[in-house]
Amino acid sequence: MNRLLSKKRNIYRVLARALNSRKFLWLIIAFFLLESLWVVFSFNYPIVYDEKFHFDIIKIYTHQFSPIIFDQPPSYDYLRDLTHEGSKLYHYLMSWPLRFGELFTNSQTIQIIYLRILNTIMAAAGLVVFARLFRRINVRQSYINTALLVFVLIPLVPMVAATVNYDNMLFLLTALYVSLCVRLLQNHKKITGHQYVNLISLGCLASLVKFTFLPVFLASLIYLGVFLGKTHGRKALTYLTSSIRETKKSLLAASFLILFITGGLFSMTYIQNTIRYGRPDPTCQETMTLERCLASGVVARNEQARVTKNQRPTMSLPDYTQLWFKNMIYGSTFSPAYTTDNKNVAGSPLPIVYGLVFFGSITGVLTLLYAWRGLRKDRSWQFLALITAVLFVSVYLFNVRGYYAIHNAFANQPRYLLSMLPFLLIMIVASVGYVLRKWRWPKVAALAAVLLLLSQGGGIATHILRSEDNWYWQNSRVIQVNHAAKKVLSPLIREHRSGLGL
Repeated sequence: MNRLLSKKRNIYRVLARALNSRKFLWLIIAFFLLESLWVVFSFNYPIVYDEKFHFDIIKIYTHQFSPIIFDQPPSYDYLRDLTHEGSKLYHYLMSWPLRFGELFTNSQTIQIIYLRILNTIMAAAGLVVFARLFRRINVRQSYINTALLVFVLIPLVPMVAATVNYDNMLFLLTALYVSLCVRLLQNHKKITGHQYVNLISLGCLASLVKFTFLPVFLASLIYLGVFLGKTHGRKALTYLTSSIRETKKSLLAASFLILFITGGLFSMTYIQNTIRYGRPDPTCQETMTLERCLASGVVARNEQARVTKNQRPTMSLPDYTQLWFKNMIYGSTFSPAYTTDNKNVAGSPLPIVYGLVFFGSITGVLTLLYAWRGLRKDRSWQFLALITAVLFVSVYLFNVRGYYAIHNAFANQPRYLLSMLPFLLIMIVASVGYVLRKWRWPKVAALAAVLLLLSQGGGIATHILRSEDNWYWQNSRVIQVNHAAKKVLSPLIREHRSGLGL
C-alpha cells in the first residue's frame, strides 16, 4: 500500500514538474510552429480565410508609399472601398516585406509561402507575449501551459496562423497592448509618461489592423481612465502631466512622433468616417455607388440576400443565438479549403474534437461563472474579463445585426474571437484549478481526459485527415508527405459519429 502511494506521489511530481516547466511552454510553441508550417507548405493558395483578398490588397500597396488610397480606380472595386476601409494597416505593413521579396523572385507561390511564414511567426510571437503577460499577473506556469496547449490544439488556430490574414498581426498586437495596460494597472506610480502615449499609439495601430479591435480599445481606455480617476482623484490630470514632464525628451519625442502617425491615420479613417457617415466602419454601399460595390463578391452576395430576405423566415433571437454558437464551434473544428479547381469545400469536424469543444465551452464558462468569486480578482483579472467580454459581445451583436438585415447567418466566424481566446482559456483553466484545488488526482484526470480527447483530431490532425489531393500545392512530394501522415494518423483517431448529430 505504501509502495503504491509512493509511486502515485512520484508520478504526480513528475507530471507537475513537467507541466510547471517553461521548457514545456517552448515545446508547445515549437509544436505550434510545426503544425502551422505544415499548412504553409501543404495547402494550396488561397486558404479560405480571405487569403486572396488580403494578398491582392498587399500587392496593391506595393505600388505606393502612402497607407491611404485617396482615389480608388474601378479595377480595385472587387476588393470593396479601400479608401474608407478601416482595416488597412496590415496590408500596408505587409507590403514592405513583399516588396523586398519581389527583388528576388516573381513567383507568386514563393511570395505566398514567404508571407505565410511571416504570419506564422507573428502568431508564435503572440503566444510568447501572452505567456509573459500571464506570468506578470502571477498565473501558475502549469495553468499557462495547459491553456496555451489547448489553444494550439483547436483546429482553427494553426490554419489561421498559416494564412496571409490580418488576424495574425492583430493577435500579436492585442497581446502587446494588453500587456502594456496591465503594466499601467500594476505599476501606475512607476510608469513614465511616454508609456501612456505608447498605449494610445498601440491601440490606434491595432484598430487600423482590424476594426474589431475598436470596442476593445474604447473599453480599455474607459477602464484605465476610471482607474486613474479613482487612484489619483482630482490630481489625475496633474499626475499625467507631471509624469510626461519627467520623461526623457528623446523618448517623449519618439513616442509623440509615433502617436502623430498612428493617431493621424486613425483620425483620417475612423473619426472622419464617423463624421461623414455616422459610423467608424461604413459599408461599401455607403461610401461608393452600389454599382461599383457589386464588383465585390461579398457585397453581391449580401445584396442578393437583402433583396430576397422576405422569402426566408426570421429566427427568433434565442434560436439565432443557438445557431450562432453552433456555427462558432463548427468553424473552430472543421477543415475548409479552396481547391485547385476553384471550389470552396469543407471537411466536417472530427466528432470527438467537435464534442469536446462544444461541451467544453459550455462547461468551461459555467465553471468560470461558478468559481469567479473564489478566484484572486485583482484589477488585472477584472480588466482581462472585461475586454474579453467586450469582444465576444461586440462580435455577437455585429452578427445579430447582420442576420436581421439580410435573414442569412453570414460572417459567423470564430477567428474574429481568436485574439481574446487565450484570456478566456486561462480564466477557465484557473477556475477548474480552483474548483479542484483540494484534489490532486482529479486535476490530473481532467487534464489527461482533455488532452486524450484533443489527440483525436486536435490541431493539424483534422486538416491532414480531412484534406484531399486537390487541397494541396500541386507538388508530388507535398502530396506524398500528406498521404504518409494520413496513414500514420488514421489508425490512431476514432471517427465514430453516433450521438453528435454530425
